[in-house]
Amino acid sequence: MAKLGRYSADRKKIEQVTANKTVDVSDCGTIFIVNPAADTLLTLPTSAAAGKGWWIKVIITELDGGSVDNDVNITASGGESFHGLITGDAQSLANGSGHDFIRFDASSAKSGDMVEIISDGVNYYVHGLANTVANNGVSFGTAALS
Repeated sequence: MAKLGRYSADRKKIEQVTANKTVDVSDCGTIFIVNPAADTLLTLPTSAAAGKGWWIKVIITELDGGSVDNDVNITASGGESFHGLITGDAQSLANGSGHDFIRFDASSAKSGDMVEIISDGVNYYVHGLANTVANNGVSFGTAALS
């Protein structure tokens, strides 16, 4: 029987983010752990440049496990709209079109809130879990939080 080792483990690519970041096509499959030192913007490539099957996950964290200290915004460089659903506090927030930002609000977003973003080569699709969507803790929007 062969030994199982690191070569066959399901290891994830993890990157710590504390400031604005332009996400590259080569970042496909990365889990971004965002602990914002100031208001932070993650800018994705266009969904066409990313291509079919491209994906990332963004997890918000605070070392104290509580509310985030600064806003975190995610947008696509082409100004594309996000399609998807964020669920939290027994409520769901759906987005059909017109919103080109995913926003984590410092006043109510919590450590552990997360979204996964997937491209089909034409659009971005979002699935997320949040402590709260009721108070716009995590939301879709037409402008970045500041």
